[in-house]
Amino acid sequence: MSVRAWLATARPAGAGAIACIEVVGAPDGSVERVLGELGCGGLSAGRVAVRTIAGVDRGVVARWDERRASLMPHGGPEIVRRVLGALRACGAEIGQDVPGEPRTDAEMDEAVAAALGRAASARAVDVLLRQPERWSAWRARGGRSDDGRVLAVSAELDRLVAPPLVVALGPANVGKSTLLNALAGRTVAVTADEPGTTRDHVGVNLELDGLTVRWADTPGLGHVGDGALEAARTGAMALLGRAALVVLAGDAGAALTEPPPEAAGAAVLRVALREDLGAALWDADVRVSVRTGRGLEELARAVRGALVGDAALTAPTPWRFWEA
Repeated sequence: MSVRAWLATARPAGAGAIACIEVVGAPDGSVERVLGELGCGGLSAGRVAVRTIAGVDRGVVARWDERRASLMPHGGPEIVRRVLGALRACGAEIGQDVPGEPRTDAEMDEAVAAALGRAASARAVDVLLRQPERWSAWRARGGRSDDGRVLAVSAELDRLVAPPLVVALGPANVGKSTLLNALAGRTVAVTADEPGTTRDHVGVNLELDGLTVRWADTPGLGHVGDGALEAARTGAMALLGRAALVVLAGDAGAALTEPPPEAAGAAVLRVALREDLGAALWDADVRVSVRTGRGLEELARAVRGALVGDAALTAPTPWRFWEA
């Protein structure tokens, strides 16, 4: 038997103030047993009645389904304290609600529909449609939405709704802008065979392996002596504090630099470009030739995997998607 109860809402104490105490448990009769011990059981699903709650106060009792009920006594602090104490004495775990957390099937369906409407990534669809089942199974086992496993999975899956920022860094004239154009399937960055062509960072939304990201192409590192370019580079570096992923790019003639301090906390992907002109001799996570198309799909999968891993997409652990 696992039953959880929490004070969901309460108006300030005063005339007419009402508290709402949610009681949730597995579909095994646990909630009915607790309500019976409080003296307010016997309600079938969908019924509402005025009952004496735990001998403390007359209030409204709503029985939503086999797993969930709401107790609505007066909201005075002492009444609430005594009702929660009676629930604890019946074996219920007393916790706190997450604001806006959907509880009923109707609330969950509504939350899923809203999330689908604002989700930026194609991969969000299948994952969101599985959430009602995942939450039902999770709560049936007594799982909570503030569990560390839920928070960890949600941190990744939230990127399916709000596109994460990817910043491309590397020496001048290694093909970063050409790569961006190839990934976008259109010209979004000016390219040329001379350093300093990208005078400011160029940003565009890209869909990479079903994940939409905001990709920022930055001026080449290490090219000095141009005041305007240096100012543009300074502005681009300011993006790094918000980046979820830094793509460090180089080629056979340009070794990678370490990520700048501004990128601390971001994931890093090392990409060797222009492999058709010669293989880079440094370790690369992905090797790409835009001219031949080699490695572009692998890069898309690598970016998606670094931001939203396969484990998060397939985990039975539910997602707090309503906060994304």
